[in-house]
Amino acid sequence: MDKTRYSPHTFFIANPLPVVDCKEPIKAFSYCEHKSVTLPETLLEIGNEAFRSSFMLSGITVPNSVKTIGEMAFADCAELTSATLSDAMTAIPARLFGNCAKLTSVTIGSSTTEVDDGAFSGCGKLAEIYCKATTPP
Repeated sequence: MDKTRYSPHTFFIANPLPVVDCKEPIKAFSYCEHKSVTLPETLLEIGNEAFRSSFMLSGITVPNSVKTIGEMAFADCAELTSATLSDAMTAIPARLFGNCAKLTSVTIGSSTTEVDDGAFSGCGKLAEIYCKATTPP
């Protein structure tokens, strides 16, 4: 199966979408008003600031096919309360969830060995981090 990569801002959308069900890999939904996103199992990476300021996004589950996520990919998502990261990711990038003030829980994948600076900065309500790795980062 071919795994497709799209360049940043290929799917820049300004209109509200209640649900986005992606059949192809994507890289950029920054500043969108969607509440939920279904990422495909064929997705390889999520680019820098891909979902930044998607202020209505309430939760995200990154499929296990994703090996890398760019810096600030989910930063400034005002309504984000939960996130589950891919088991294939080895690092959580800088400011991944920066200023996600309502974020309360995160599940870190089993291969993660590194958490970069400020990955959870400005996440004052973060109360639960579940790490699947046998040796937490």
